[in-house]
Amino acid sequence: MRSEVHAISGATYDDLGDGRVRVHKGESYGIFDWEGRWEEGDITRADPHLLQYVGGPDLPPGVDEMAAQLDAAREKAAQEEAQQQELSAGDLAEDAYTGSVRDPRYGVRNMIMAQGQTTVAKYVGDPGRETKKGPRSKGISFHEVLAGDTYPERIPPELWEDSPMPGGVTRVPTVRFTSKEWHDLEVEKLWKKVWQYAAHVDDIPEVGDYIVYDIAHLSYIVVRTGENEFKAYNNACLHRGRQIREFDGKKATEFRCPFHGWCWEIDGSLREIPSEWDFPEVREDASHLREAKVGTWGGFVFINPDPDCEPFEDFIGSLPQHYAKYEYEKRYKQMHVAKVIAANWKITQEA
Repeated sequence: MRSEVHAISGATYDDLGDGRVRVHKGESYGIFDWEGRWEEGDITRADPHLLQYVGGPDLPPGVDEMAAQLDAAREKAAQEEAQQQELSAGDLAEDAYTGSVRDPRYGVRNMIMAQGQTTVAKYVGDPGRETKKGPRSKGISFHEVLAGDTYPERIPPELWEDSPMPGGVTRVPTVRFTSKEWHDLEVEKLWKKVWQYAAHVDDIPEVGDYIVYDIAHLSYIVVRTGENEFKAYNNACLHRGRQIREFDGKKATEFRCPFHGWCWEIDGSLREIPSEWDFPEVREDASHLREAKVGTWGGFVFINPDPDCEPFEDFIGSLPQHYAKYEYEKRYKQMHVAKVIAANWKITQEA
C-alpha cells in the first residue's frame, strides 16, 4: 500500500485500498475517497492531488513512463547508497573544488555532497512528433490520459476539446514589442474591437457606483445601473470631448462634465444642457452618451467598444462549462492589487 507525507502540511496519506485514503496528523484523521469526497473523521479537507496519487487507479502498464523512470532511478540510487555504505571513510576523498566524492574503485560519482543532490538519470530530451495540428510531445497526450481513465463517462465534454492553436513555435518579431506603429495598430484592430475584462461586480456593488477603465488612450465609464445591470460609456463629453470622470466613484446620480456642465443620467440619457437655447441643433446628437457593449460572467464585467462585435456568449464559448464547479458567481473579491510596469503589455502578459 502506498503512503506519502504531504510536503507542506506534514499530514500522512495512507492507501487503505478500494480507492480510500486515510489522512492523519497527530491525533486527528480523516477518511476520503481518491476523488476527494470526505467520509469520516475530524480532518475534513485534504489535497486532491495527493489523494489521487495515493489512492487513485494506476495507469495501464507501459503508459506511465515517468513513474517507470522514477522507480528505476530510485532503485539505482538505493544500490549506490548501499555500495557507499560498504566503503570505509578512508576510501573516500572529497574534491575541494567540485564538492563531488572521489571513489578509488568507482571513479568520480555524480553526487554533490555539499548540496545533497544526486544525479539519478541523464537528460534525454523530447524530439517530439508530427501530428495533423503540428508538432507535439512524443509522450502520452492529454486525450490518451483521459481515455485511460477508470470512469471516462464522468469526464466533462469540455475536457475533450482540443486547442484551436496549432502546435510548434512561431517566431514573433521584436518590433511588435517596441514599435509605436504596431501599438497604434493594436489599438485600432484589438482594443477597439475585442471583449475585455473591465471590472468586477464587487468593484461597483451599489447602483450608481462606477469605475474608470482606461486602455491605451481610450477611457470608459463602467457603471452599475440596476441590481444586475451594467453600462459602459465613452468617457468623453459630447460637447467638447472633455473627460467626464477622472476617478472611480460611488452612488452617482448623474454624469456632469466639469467643463461646461453638460449632464447625462447614469443610464446614459441626456439630463441637461446649460443655456440650451444656444445649442438648438445638438440635442438629438447629444441625447445619449456613446455606449460600449457590456457582458458579464461569474462576477466579471467585460466591455467591447465595437457596436458590431460578436455576441459576448459566442466570445466566451465553453468557458462557463469549464469553470462551472467553481461557481464564480458565488465568490467575492477580497482585495485589488495593481502594479504599473514600464513595459509593453505583451511582455508582462507572457511573463
